[in-house]
Amino acid sequence: MLNNKLLFDNLNQYFLENNWKRNICDNCKNTFYTKKDLNTCGNLSCIKKYTFLDFPRKKGYSFIDDIKENVYNFFKNKGYKIKGGQSIVNNLSKTLFIGAGVQTLDKIIFNEEEVISEPFFIAQPSIRTQFMNDAGNVEGISSSFVNVCTEEFTDSENKYIKHLDDWLSYLSNAGIFVGDATITIKSKIKNWGKGDFDSFISHLYYGGLDIGDISFNYNIPQKSRENLSVIDAGFGLERICWAVNKTDSYFDCIGPLFDSIQGKSKIIDSVRTLVLMAGFGVVPSNKEQGYRFRQFSKILSEKYPECKTDHLIDYYYNYWENFSRFILTKEECKNTIQTEIDRNFILDLSKYLEAKPILRGDTENFLKDLINHGYHFHKMKNKLSNYRKWIL
Repeated sequence: MLNNKLLFDNLNQYFLENNWKRNICDNCKNTFYTKKDLNTCGNLSCIKKYTFLDFPRKKGYSFIDDIKENVYNFFKNKGYKIKGGQSIVNNLSKTLFIGAGVQTLDKIIFNEEEVISEPFFIAQPSIRTQFMNDAGNVEGISSSFVNVCTEEFTDSENKYIKHLDDWLSYLSNAGIFVGDATITIKSKIKNWGKGDFDSFISHLYYGGLDIGDISFNYNIPQKSRENLSVIDAGFGLERICWAVNKTDSYFDCIGPLFDSIQGKSKIIDSVRTLVLMAGFGVVPSNKEQGYRFRQFSKILSEKYPECKTDHLIDYYYNYWENFSRFILTKEECKNTIQTEIDRNFILDLSKYLEAKPILRGDTENFLKDLINHGYHFHKMKNKLSNYRKWIL
């Protein structure tokens, strides 16, 4: 059984031995560790702006493919088993999609499958639809990202400290000066739908940027065996890339560069999340995962109706397949996304033309069907000449 006080004491000793100072944040009152003389914990809500963009930059530029290879190789060399990412469709716990790498353990936690005995590393594609409105509008936020994680079923305080030390070593190896980071320490009660359990969390901030956290979740309820304890360290790959490069925009690290440089962050976020959904077989509908697909497609249809998506779908399909294998081909993904965009456009155009929507095929076939059903050609032409969204 994990001893919370012993863990805190051991962790405090680890920080002191590595020249970290303990302090209390003036704003949130959380305990935090720093190597500088700071009075705030580094959380954006406490310091009000991203100060890491003013930190010294390393020489050269690390593209996200470089960051990916570096993190895989680092943890493989540290003795972690490398596991492939899973589908983002979540059928076990409360969320519709996988929103963090720890959810890849759901079959063990919820179905009580065999516990993995060794520590492992996983890069898991994740979706958090609660960020749908902020993504692309607020820097540092995207609705889909790669959660790079180390996981281990254990109740050892020393192993928790090892995960923390490995991640600090990795971040330093990647080009982030950890002396500029701050680490908050807190404990809380969690519930993943299995009953309450305790969690001890070390949260890493880098000049306002929330990079990731390392949780020790212990005494997770089980029915047919002893309760479980698991270490879950989860970091955002794209945020690590941004912290390393310190570009003006978070989406510059995501790419493609030609689109991010033009400030098409909202388009980038919507398309890459749609590709992730479509690739794993999510079908547009009015409920559950399909409803979320429909919401993201409407962002493109309503706000960016003339957006060309083929090159973006190509780019993100290749990106996501670095982490997990899709069940649909690239062309099938394009068809799923384009069909839904066409559907949204036809519904909007029908409303504008004051015509009953005929949802069969693309815009051309829709207009032909209207004419075949008696809609006057010249009336259509006159109305479409003033249509505010498209020039046909």
